[in-house]
Amino acid sequence: MRKVFIIFILGIIHAVFADLVSEHLPTHKTCGLPRLIQQDVASRMDKMKLNDPIQYQVLLQENEQLIRFNKINSRQQMFWAYNFTTDEFYTITATLRKNGEMVKIWVEDESWNTNYVNNTTLDVLLSNLEEFSGNSSVDPDKGIVEIDTILFGQPPNYDGDGIIDFLILDILDSFDPTQNSAFIAGYFSPLDQQSSPNSNEMDLMYLDSYPGIYFNGNYKVDPVLSTTAHELQHLIHYNYDQNEELWVNEGLSELAGTYCGYGLDFPALYLEDPNQNLINWEGEVKDYARVNLWTLYCAEQLGLGFIKDLTKNPANGISGFNQAAGNSGNLRDFNSIYSDWVLANLINQTVPNPKYGYTLPEAQDVKIKTTNLVYEYPISINGIVESYGAEYHQFRGKDSLDITFLSAVPENSWVILQGDNYRIRKISGNELSEPNFSQDSTYILVLHSLTNDPIYRYNAFAKFSLRYYEISYDDDQTDLKITFQNQDLPIVAANSFTVPAHNLELESISFWNGSKDHTVQVRVYDETGNNLPGNELINPITKPLTIENSWVDITLPEPIFGLNQNEIIYVGIQINSSNKSLGYDEQNLPGISYLNPRISGWRPLSDFSIAGNPANGVMMIRAVFSGLMESGSPFPQENELVVENGFPNPFFPDANKVTIQYQKGENPGSATFEVYNSLGQKIAEQREEATGIISWSGRSDSGPLAAGIYFYRITFDDVVTGKSLKSKYWKIVILN
Repeated sequence: MRKVFIIFILGIIHAVFADLVSEHLPTHKTCGLPRLIQQDVASRMDKMKLNDPIQYQVLLQENEQLIRFNKINSRQQMFWAYNFTTDEFYTITATLRKNGEMVKIWVEDESWNTNYVNNTTLDVLLSNLEEFSGNSSVDPDKGIVEIDTILFGQPPNYDGDGIIDFLILDILDSFDPTQNSAFIAGYFSPLDQQSSPNSNEMDLMYLDSYPGIYFNGNYKVDPVLSTTAHELQHLIHYNYDQNEELWVNEGLSELAGTYCGYGLDFPALYLEDPNQNLINWEGEVKDYARVNLWTLYCAEQLGLGFIKDLTKNPANGISGFNQAAGNSGNLRDFNSIYSDWVLANLINQTVPNPKYGYTLPEAQDVKIKTTNLVYEYPISINGIVESYGAEYHQFRGKDSLDITFLSAVPENSWVILQGDNYRIRKISGNELSEPNFSQDSTYILVLHSLTNDPIYRYNAFAKFSLRYYEISYDDDQTDLKITFQNQDLPIVAANSFTVPAHNLELESISFWNGSKDHTVQVRVYDETGNNLPGNELINPITKPLTIENSWVDITLPEPIFGLNQNEIIYVGIQINSSNKSLGYDEQNLPGISYLNPRISGWRPLSDFSIAGNPANGVMMIRAVFSGLMESGSPFPQENELVVENGFPNPFFPDANKVTIQYQKGENPGSATFEVYNSLGQKIAEQREEATGIISWSGRSDSGPLAAGIYFYRITFDDVVTGKSLKSKYWKIVILN
């Protein structure tokens, strides 16, 4: 389903039915600089001059006309702009609308005449450029220009006037307001720093008027302010290093927007899929989310001096990073800092060790999403970790846990989280054993790569599995967001959940949050006789929210125990501030979601309407239920034949055999020894006269077995009674 954001505005409700007004919004913004670099427009013009001299002369004539026009006009000028759909330059006319001490703001005449830009927006932009910046800025009393120059250095001042120019125009790109369409919010053109056709020959940044500033009758300020800080960094960076790798350059520009107080750019796009190559730039929105977090972490760990040195350093990529880190007096190199960042995204605590968390308040809720959730045993798992990517494997269960790698072990950490405490260790050899495996802690195996894309495979076994049922009605794609506006707050949105099995507990809750800087309360209700939320089952959990457009996970301080199959409970999210948003999915599932706007009490969401149609979608609220069960093995278990655990176990097949004793009884008979892999496939069988002892060399019918976890069973066939006695399955570990 398309990921298109729509705002539902829920006004003051005086009756049972109310209309929810919807509005399409563009989803994500990108920077145009990577496209310009990839097109290499300067080289393209050189080729035009050589291969198509007539067209090149036309271009020169057009450029001369632009220069003549600009010489006889002061407040109105012609500019070259870039069409990202045709990859060609074109000219526009713009008027100087704001003139500050450090900047000039030009507005494309067409954007001004169509009301994409107004004086109010320009006043806010000018003030943020020169006088102050966002509330979470490194210095709110300084403007964007001053902060960017402090962080990164000075712009080139190509035209010598000491002024930075900003051109607001409707950037021609592939934006489609009816689709999940990203748009180019701004760009810096390196060509403007050269004397050639299509160059404006000035320190110039381009900002998008539609939909960057104006969309569906609304003017938005924060997105364009973030873009302004972003593009200004590109201009400054060009002054010192014109060939920087994009993941570094774009990361620094993302940091500019964050440190000027305009937030993080969709961190969930990385946190929900962390197996991404950090340094591979594909121009997608997730690339910006990834390098935004990475560069913020590096700034906090290595200091602002490192950031300025990285900007000015002529070396590029990892080499430039290591040089700048060394110049700042840091002993860690890129690989070690990356390895720490992988753990910081999981732990996110700066006490006792500051390298495992973020200090920026907005980033303190950052939490990586589990790649694999393992809760049934035994199990075999395999995969590939991308170069400079990471995976997070969570294990649930009780008693003990054993993990054995059947492949080379990637870079790894074994992390145990319990409340605010954590422990970290590495896998020794190819095996990890956790003898105190419990429900009270969270166990994460972190795998990452510093070079190639390693393939891994491991087997895992725990005595008890911790059943896991996540009930979600949404498809994980945020189609809409409901904004509660002008409401007699608080208001509660809830989903109903049917308990999937007997003797479970409600363990955790998650919801998609569309706003930042507000507080919600998580509430859980039983069901009343009229199929609506009733009594509260827990004390409300208060959660401050600092990150927007992302999932929020809430673990209950005390799980709700003793829930039985088909029991109904309701999970509600109470919004305590006006103009705040929750996620909504256009699944046609009436009777799942509910609203309580206080005036009318609980009502099904379908009682409300969207442009005259029932709101039959669902709120993006999820519930996780769990419960213990004995693992043993996935095969049938019969305990009639008594068997002692084999010795030695684990064992090395080349060095010794494993010896297993069993109680066969008084009568003669035969014994069958069967070995299974973790997938339940029989891979070895040994049949012999029953003596009470089995010796096994660790081989199958086709040869030696690979290292790993296996399971065996012994069957005794009594020749006198004709009965067969079977043992339960036992675990055995082969080493090599």
